[in-house]
Amino acid sequence: MRRWIASLVVLLSAGLAQLCDQPFSPLREGWVWEYRLLDAKGQSAGNVTARKVLYGNSFVTQLRGSDANGGEIRNDTRYVCTPEGIRTAGEGLGGDGVTVRSIKVSGIEIPEADAWQVGASWQQKVEIEGEGRFGVLPVSGRMTLETTFRIAAQEAVAVPAGRFNAFRVESLNSLRFQTSIPLPLGSPTFRATYWYALDVGVVKTVFGNGNDLRVSELLRLPRR
Repeated sequence: MRRWIASLVVLLSAGLAQLCDQPFSPLREGWVWEYRLLDAKGQSAGNVTARKVLYGNSFVTQLRGSDANGGEIRNDTRYVCTPEGIRTAGEGLGGDGVTVRSIKVSGIEIPEADAWQVGASWQQKVEIEGEGRFGVLPVSGRMTLETTFRIAAQEAVAVPAGRFNAFRVESLNSLRFQTSIPLPLGSPTFRATYWYALDVGVVKTVFGNGNDLRVSELLRLPRR
């Protein structure tokens, strides 16, 4: 009986790991993705590494690095793996001094393999409720982040790690706030563009615009 249970656990673990190991978001033990960061003028803005650590039906992407001024870049983001694809767990969006009561996530961020074709689109919505302070005023409310993704093209893209045939994914992100007191937060929107290569993942990212433009490029293939 114990051997049967152990075998079942192994099979279930393998199935969960397979859900998290998507063709355009691979998860392989020991892989490290290394990126260089560039500013709007193409000058160095730092560097960062990314590792993915599997936890059952989810994984955590660990970002570590430094910006152009030597400041530390450190962020852990958890994702949940489903048959439809990978979605963010919504953690880490509250910020300092904010207590998060609930997080609700619907949709996906990275679709399953069959959905990758030019013209395809999908959405993800993250709703967070909590409370914090705005200056000296206590505030409670809800923040909603809605993102629409669209595969605009399949094209060649060159980065330090090489030249890849990648899907260009464009995203439009919209933030909305509902708070207990009127706040001058507005409803900001921002765009980002990602290039995804098969069995590699993200090889290039462009986000922001104008003087706030930032670019990340893969320095070398992540196999270790």
